[in-house]
Amino acid sequence: MDPKRKEERRAFNEALRARMRLIAAQSGVPDDQMKWLGRIRHHDLVKFVRKHQLDWNWVLLGVPEKAPQRPALRVIQGGLR
Repeated sequence: MDPKRKEERRAFNEALRARMRLIAAQSGVPDDQMKWLGRIRHHDLVKFVRKHQLDWNWVLLGVPEKAPQRPALRVIQGGLR
């Protein structure tokens, strides 16, 4: 993987982790229940998003709920319901 793509991937993952930590802090989720965040498994992410009823646009992209949806997110959201 080229260095630019690797850096973009790291930045995306860190932003995603930051958003999940924010929700965990606001919801009073103990740190020991957030250990999955270090490895970001899809299954754990889906469970967390469903449990806290989060918007996928915000989780993945950091954009508000009312922002226009990207076509790829419509596919993801439809497949996870």
